[in-house]
Amino acid sequence: MSAWVFSLGVTAWCDVTTRSREGEYGAAFARHTRVSNPIASTFGAPCALLPVIHIATLELCVAQARSAFAEGANGVFVISHDGDAYLTVNCAEACAAALIADGHDRPFVGVNLLGKSATKAYDYLHERSAYDVRGVWCDSPADGAVKHATIHGVWRALYFAGVAFKYQSQPADIAQAAFAEMDAGADVLTTSGDGTGLACDPEKVRAIRTAVGPRYGVAVASGVDVQNAGGLVAAGADALLVASSIARELPRRQRDFYRFEPAKLRELVAVVKNCAAPSVEGA
Repeated sequence: MSAWVFSLGVTAWCDVTTRSREGEYGAAFARHTRVSNPIASTFGAPCALLPVIHIATLELCVAQARSAFAEGANGVFVISHDGDAYLTVNCAEACAAALIADGHDRPFVGVNLLGKSATKAYDYLHERSAYDVRGVWCDSPADGAVKHATIHGVWRALYFAGVAFKYQSQPADIAQAAFAEMDAGADVLTTSGDGTGLACDPEKVRAIRTAVGPRYGVAVASGVDVQNAGGLVAAGADALLVASSIARELPRRQRDFYRFEPAKLRELVAVVKNCAAPSVEGA
């Protein structure tokens, strides 16, 4: 994203924090009031740490899921950068089965089906009867109502909807973009930095949280590390998706993005657990 576009984005993010929920966004906010925050009700924690497993093989994916849970992660997402939806769902189901066998009750295993819109992702899960998949993360804006009656078996999977996400068209008004995703069925508004591994501006998180209130999840899915996790949670994030900062180190400053470094993940888990619960001014 260019500096010029970024500066316009910051203007929009900061501006929304000054608007009353009873004013311009009052009706939209009232329309989207929920009973409870889906992150709190799903994970029982003020902030969920969700490592993202990049699929190499099914066996390695399962091993990494087990490692993540052993180090205290709240759940995992799996993703194939080849856009192989069939493999991704197979891996997610295998991870869930292995974690259940290990004694985890209804472990959270989510998917990002690259190349599929949110609507098509839910439809695909329904076709596969993939009821053990508990989350769907989509980078791009929704293309219509995501959770409809005909997919009643999988609609319970939390929808992590991209808002002002990396490599997507950036909205002029971040609050309206969030409301559009809520209209489509979003449970968790998910944002990022400008690119893979790049940190997200906490003010961007704060603007989304201020717009949507306390009863929706707000997630960050790029550049999360031990240095910035606390600031993101303080700004209102209650879910952190992480990969780059916990990847295993290789020679010549390379990283193995298919394997976590257990010590790095353990350190980040401890940081997130020590973070204060997010608060929303005026909530």
